[in-house]
Amino acid sequence: MRITRRSLQNLPVDIDAKPLALTPPKKRGVILLACVGIYLVAYSVLSVRGGYIGHNQGGSDNRDTWFPAYCAEPYTSPAGRQKVQLTPLGSLFLAPMLIDQIAIHHTHFDVD
Repeated sequence: MRITRRSLQNLPVDIDAKPLALTPPKKRGVILLACVGIYLVAYSVLSVRGGYIGHNQGGSDNRDTWFPAYCAEPYTSPAGRQKVQLTPLGSLFLAPMLIDQIAIHHTHFDVD
């Protein structure tokens, strides 16, 4: 008895074989595009409702920085200066928020 190795190319094609249940690339692209669209629409709604928050008060360079709604909150540091910190929602939208602050809503400085 002689045993030989057959390559996969020599095997007969199984007509009844079902393909793996993977998401087709087109469908994955549509889902990804929809998720990015929802993310940007949610940021746009927060951006429209946003406003400037004054911080670094008590220092020599007081400033008002723009933040989307519910993305940042002011607090007072132990030194008595008013600061600002991001909320969890602000961390989620950090990338578009920074782009927005650079391109559209610039920081206002009050240098004395």
